[in-house]
Amino acid sequence: MFKNLKIANTIILVFLISCISLLLIGFLGYSNMKKINENVTVMYDKGLTPVMQIEDVRNSVLSIRIDVLTMLDTKYTADIADHITNNHNKVNELIGQLEASGLDDQSLGYINEFKAKYNEYIRSWGTIKSYLSGGMKPNEAEKLTFGNLGSQATSHLDSLFIHYQENAQNLKSQSDTLYSSGIMQFAFIFFASVVVIFLITLPIVGVVKGTLKEMNTGLMKVAQGDFTITLDTQGRNELGVMKKSLANTIKSISAMLISIKEGFQAAQDQSEKLTSISKEMSASSQQIADTIQYIASGTGQQAENLIHITNTVNGFGMEVEEIAMAIDDVDKRAKEINTMAENSNTGLNSLVSSIEEIKESFDDVCNKISALGTSIKQINDITVIINSIADQTNLLALNAAIEAARAGEAGRGFSVVADEIRKLAEQSKNSSSGIGKLTDSISKETIEVINTTQDVSEVLENQLESINVTLHSFKQIISSVENMLPKINNVNSSANMINTQKDDIISMIRKASNLAEEASSATEEIAASSQQMNASSEEVAETAQKLNNMSSNLSVEIEKFKL
Repeated sequence: MFKNLKIANTIILVFLISCISLLLIGFLGYSNMKKINENVTVMYDKGLTPVMQIEDVRNSVLSIRIDVLTMLDTKYTADIADHITNNHNKVNELIGQLEASGLDDQSLGYINEFKAKYNEYIRSWGTIKSYLSGGMKPNEAEKLTFGNLGSQATSHLDSLFIHYQENAQNLKSQSDTLYSSGIMQFAFIFFASVVVIFLITLPIVGVVKGTLKEMNTGLMKVAQGDFTITLDTQGRNELGVMKKSLANTIKSISAMLISIKEGFQAAQDQSEKLTSISKEMSASSQQIADTIQYIASGTGQQAENLIHITNTVNGFGMEVEEIAMAIDDVDKRAKEINTMAENSNTGLNSLVSSIEEIKESFDDVCNKISALGTSIKQINDITVIINSIADQTNLLALNAAIEAARAGEAGRGFSVVADEIRKLAEQSKNSSSGIGKLTDSISKETIEVINTTQDVSEVLENQLESINVTLHSFKQIISSVENMLPKINNVNSSANMINTQKDDIISMIRKASNLAEEASSATEEIAASSQQMNASSEEVAETAQKLNNMSSNLSVEIEKFKL
């Protein structure tokens, strides 16, 4: 199943899963931090600031009570009275600020109760102040009532303070709940993403490594001349298509080498036949030369041995007929050899074109593998972007932690969340680094495949040079045979002429004495032609032997391949 998965689609899927995971983590982190920030803002605006104002009111009220008790125990002092007035004005100002800050109904109730008791307390202070400024002291009942009013006003402030503490505790509980749920969501999304990416990438990496290893092993065997290997071509992904193309290329090369081997074997057989025919032709030429020499040596005895010459000429006529037939056969064989050499030359030209096409196919394979390396480099660039996003997230978490530290105890939970986000960013960066290592491994194996393919291309270039040498030798053979054909035709024409004129020679033997000089001259010409034909036969035999040797050498080279 995994062999049919497209590698590019799988990488895009992994990238999309990573992006979705990061987006979910970022969205949840932003949402939770926003809620926590809102809670902190509410705690500060609706909790901390009013509490500080309540504490200032309480301190001012306590300062008033202390100043009043001081004057009750000692005597009236204008400075202390002014201090009480200032604190009273401060209390009214702070109460006004609290009421303007948008308090809830319960807080307003506590404020109103405080104001009622506090105003009653201040009115009682006006009475006590008139006593003290006149040098008198209030009685114990008035002191007790005055003290109770101050205590009641203070108790309402305490109730309001406790109410704000409870509100702050509720906000803290909400922040803790958001923190816990955020951690669980982050952990679930992160581990789910890691598991999904692992389950997707692990089989694909295994398929890629296995396929590259199989292709590398196959190319090494091909480089050693073994074309009997078989590759699994069932996969439909990019590497499967590459393996199928490689298998077809190996199959085509093997078929061409088998065809070349058979062609060289046939050429070797024909070369051996040509060598044998050339030897026979040389022997016949030598026999003709010996016979003509014999005729030349017996020309002086023509008159005395006319009958013997007649019988000899009759035998000579039969030999001439055989020679004519042999020369005609040699002419046909030479033409056949010329045709075969031209066909072999055409086949070798086709072979050169095929090997050049194979080399172009291997170059195309190298280009496609280089394109795969470029795609893998783009994947590395994407992982660098993911690392950059993780670094920026880490930096944002660090800034959030600094801001939480500035907020003090109230920002402690926010600091923990920022730290968790930083850890998740680091884990995302580590996962991206793992993907980078996998793509680096694939890139290295791709380079090995390119190197192996280049080695095969060099072997093809060497084979192409060897075939070009053979092609040049065939051209020389064709040239030699073409030069030999006119000579064989001349000899054939001469032999046919001799065969035609043998009857005339027999009838004119009686006139041999008168034609002795002409016969001697004719025998000399025939001897020269025989020597020329003998030399041509030896040249044909030598050329045929060279062709046979070259065919043998090429057969030995082709035998090095396992087909």
